[in-house]
Amino acid sequence: MAMDSALQGEATADPRVLREAVGNYIPPGWRGKVDVRTWTDELVKLWPDLISKDRHELEIMFVEQCRDRPMYGSHFFYATKVQCVPDLMANLPKQLLLAFNADGMHIFSVNRKELLQQYSYADVHSWRGTRRQVSLTIWDQDTDSVFELALKTQQAQDMAAIILDHINAIMNNNGKN
Repeated sequence: MAMDSALQGEATADPRVLREAVGNYIPPGWRGKVDVRTWTDELVKLWPDLISKDRHELEIMFVEQCRDRPMYGSHFFYATKVQCVPDLMANLPKQLLLAFNADGMHIFSVNRKELLQQYSYADVHSWRGTRRQVSLTIWDQDTDSVFELALKTQQAQDMAAIILDHINAIMNNNGKN
């Protein structure tokens, strides 16, 4: 298949090969909205030398485009707010998207369009998770007090593990910069 050769290190000098490869990376829900030729033409406009790149070069280009974005490398979790005591986060919608990265916890609207809150790991005093629920005790700078945020998610154990991994990495790297 042409995509296989395009993605196994061979140059993609033939535009048909690039179109076929691009077509396989367009999300299924978007494929019918615009034809593959248009997607490919737009990519070549952004990077005119794209056709001459091999797979490794394309991967490097992709990472270089993404790595400076604030949420690059984040772990994302969909969650439902169960409760917040005291209700300091009453303004948050019930459905949330949480992102964890080296900077801390970021709470987004479920459509990822708006960052609603963010907390460093120093603000996360404790957390505990079951299979379907995670509870976080967080220090709020504005009120100089702690609150508990309970969330329901199918990935509660994963979320708790990510928090621990990031805190351990911070502790292990403390002073090594």
